[in-house]
Amino acid sequence: MPEKLVDWAFTAFSKDASIPARWETIRQRQVGHIKGWKIYEQQLAGAPQVVSVDNAAQLFRLLALNRIEVALYTRWMGEALIRQQGIKGVHALEPPLATREMFIYLHKRHAALAPKLAEALRAIKAEGLYDRLYREKVLLLTGSSTK
Repeated sequence: MPEKLVDWAFTAFSKDASIPARWETIRQRQVGHIKGWKIYEQQLAGAPQVVSVDNAAQLFRLLALNRIEVALYTRWMGEALIRQQGIKGVHALEPPLATREMFIYLHKRHAALAPKLAEALRAIKAEGLYDRLYREKVLLLTGSSTK
């Protein structure tokens, strides 16, 4: 049985905190996302003003320079990037557009390792190490507390 790593909150970021965090609203704005992120590509299919970039630094630079109104990314990684780059006036819109469980994926030639990996992950979660390290990293990167 696979063991979940984390829940990712797929989030819209904007300078305009009044934008409703709903797909139908976001689709009507100048919106950017990173190429290859399927959740965003699927939800934005056919939207009139979509910019796809190669990485998060490009994405948030476009937002900072007012080239897009909304940047789509994950909540904690977006908050970390905003802090690291000193970007001012950008907010995570609430609620997240979607939340998904994230798992480790192994190449099929390593399938025999999956049960051992899941067992080890469950063990470090049970002793509290996983949660403690995750929260420390999130605090370090975002400069805020987790929810």
